[in-house]
Amino acid sequence: MSTASKTRLVLPALLLCLTTPATAEVIEEVLVIASHQPQTLSQIGSAISRIDADELSTHTSTNAADLLRNVAGISVNQSGPMGALTQVRMRGAEANHTLVLIDGVRVNDVSLGSEFNFAQITNADISHIEVLRGPQSARYGSDAIGGVIGIFTQESESAGWHGQANLGLGQFNTQDLGGRLGFRSAVKDTGSWSAQLNINRLDTDGIDASPSGNELDGFRNTHINARALLDLSATATLRVNLRQVNTQSEGDKQDFDFPTTATQGLIVDADERVDSQQRHLYLAYSQTAGNWQYDAALTRSLSSTDYLSNGARASGLRGERLLLELQGSRSFAVGVTDQSVNFGLQREQRDFENIFIGYDAANYRADDAQNSLFAEYLLGLDRTHLALSVRRDWNDRFANATTARGTASHILLRSDAAQSRLHVSFGQGITNPSFFELFGFAPATFIGNPDLEPEESTSFDLGWSQSFAANVVGQDTLWNIDVTYFTADLQNEITTVYDSNFMSTPVNLETDSKRSGIEISADANLGENWQLGAAYTRLRARENRIEEVRRPRHSGQIRLSRNFADDRGRASIQFLHNGRRSDSEFIYATPETRVDLQPYTLTNIGVSYELQPNLMLTVRAENLTGTEYQQVFGYNSPGRCVSLGVKLNLD
Repeated sequence: MSTASKTRLVLPALLLCLTTPATAEVIEEVLVIASHQPQTLSQIGSAISRIDADELSTHTSTNAADLLRNVAGISVNQSGPMGALTQVRMRGAEANHTLVLIDGVRVNDVSLGSEFNFAQITNADISHIEVLRGPQSARYGSDAIGGVIGIFTQESESAGWHGQANLGLGQFNTQDLGGRLGFRSAVKDTGSWSAQLNINRLDTDGIDASPSGNELDGFRNTHINARALLDLSATATLRVNLRQVNTQSEGDKQDFDFPTTATQGLIVDADERVDSQQRHLYLAYSQTAGNWQYDAALTRSLSSTDYLSNGARASGLRGERLLLELQGSRSFAVGVTDQSVNFGLQREQRDFENIFIGYDAANYRADDAQNSLFAEYLLGLDRTHLALSVRRDWNDRFANATTARGTASHILLRSDAAQSRLHVSFGQGITNPSFFELFGFAPATFIGNPDLEPEESTSFDLGWSQSFAANVVGQDTLWNIDVTYFTADLQNEITTVYDSNFMSTPVNLETDSKRSGIEISADANLGENWQLGAAYTRLRARENRIEEVRRPRHSGQIRLSRNFADDRGRASIQFLHNGRRSDSEFIYATPETRVDLQPYTLTNIGVSYELQPNLMLTVRAENLTGTEYQQVFGYNSPGRCVSLGVKLNLD
């Protein structure tokens, strides 16, 4: 389904539109990644959030990773300056346990342990983001233990030519230039079509990745996204997407030199650079025949990463994924119920190459394949909606696996002024070992383990959503609040062990790893001009009774926004908090292997103003107070950063 058919839903859940001081009309719109059919929030039993395009002007950043910091249940860690490896963890799971879709295309990197580096997507003309929490392998297969993140880019719904241009300038000699140009034919009929091209270029001198250094580590990102849609007939469409990202990220090294120095184990200045290229080609065909809709999609993803030291390539990674998906779905009514079924199969082929210059023992190629069958059933009544999914995977390298997922959403109370809803979900997730874990990286330091088994997770969550209208000190307010408790049990967790010579290898843990927590999100319209948004997560994530690294026990944000100048302008202030968390420490001179990272709170502000109906000016200040902090042990983090942006709409 094209993003043109997906309408708006305000984070975290439900938008209430005030009609009188005492009553409210419920307006529900759709989300698309929770099941094979678009559904409104009240129909979805999983915990899900959405950040909409209309909200982006209230945020102090349009960077995808920074936007995700606003969502309950998510931890974001950036290893240094902009462009450095940026990982997202959901509900305490690993970074490669989160499946990422961009415009419906799977973009997890085969060569990067099957995780997605969020440094790859900075400002990509984002329309909206959907975050689906909890194991989703019954629908999406491997890599979805923590959940699924769907990122959607802008797409015009109007006929004729349309476009947009934006320019951003900021500290650290940052330049952000982008543009979108497209055309949509006037009549939707046989032969009608649309096409669009998005190009973004980000260039920054950056900061020093080493806290003790004095040289800058820059970043360059070029993002191209092209797509076209052709109506072959009244019942058939063909869609083509091509996405390519090229990056150059400068950085520093962790001091593991021998003999050891005073900075052993710390990040020190060095001439290091990572050159990366991602390319995704997506072809999708949809056909309606009678009461059935049939979909076929083919995705080919290529990734290339080169690691350079002192200007020369030292090592590299290559990855390729070929994914074929065939599905058939049908919706029908039986009595007072609405029902839908979906059946499908997948064929996935993955290829990997490890390259180490001058070290033949580390050079190898590997591949694997998987065939899958899956089914989903949806049942809807007036106030109750159920979903059940099941999947069977046949693996080349691992034991075959079956995963299931079930959800329920029930409206307990619905009136003109309020709605109360209970949602519950149960899910199983699975993540296959990466090629690194199976075959290693360099035999002298990291030895693979071909006997590894897939990681498996079983999760349960229970949530309460409440929406209501109220009058507070003479102001009509609209509130949406969701509280969700979750628990997850991870078996066969893969961890790295070290011997006395610092040789490392991955193993499956025999003990279970436990995750549990509470997610709270809220938003409110406070009168005509004020908006409030908040999120809080209390997380407990333990591996064999030891706290997992880089997962704060407490995290959250609160954002207050105000419209001004007859809604032509909007100003917002945000307080973003990350509590204490632990990280690995590799300093030989100390007996500890863990270090506590101090909690921090960042203050961010943003102002946008519409100079003309098609011309907008934005000003942002991130980390306004200049707080010093570390997201990953040993790596510097940006200080205060002020940026100015101009956006021109050509629609």
